[in-house]
Amino acid sequence: MEDYYQQKGNKVKDFILGFILNFAIAMAAGFGLGILLFGAGLIDSLMLTILVLTVSIVLLTIVEVKVIKSFLKERRYIGIGLIVGIVFPLLVVGTCSPIIFM
Repeated sequence: MEDYYQQKGNKVKDFILGFILNFAIAMAAGFGLGILLFGAGLIDSLMLTILVLTVSIVLLTIVEVKVIKSFLKERRYIGIGLIVGIVFPLLVVGTCSPIIFM
């Protein structure tokens, strides 16, 4: 792993890849959930929709944690980019929410 990061550009590329990979996983999960809900006609039942959403959020969290753990072992900066991709939007919403709701 250390030989791979001897070039400075590889660290930046891996960080950006991890940051973008986080959004790609979330978009793929949202697209799959949309197909599941609208394709199967489950949108009429509110309780079933809430159940499917809850299960999908739990599964997405499990997938994210496994991906982060695997990349933190092999290519550290991809894992760091994934973590920043999760935390950064939360910081932006937390910072901007007092401005929005005033």
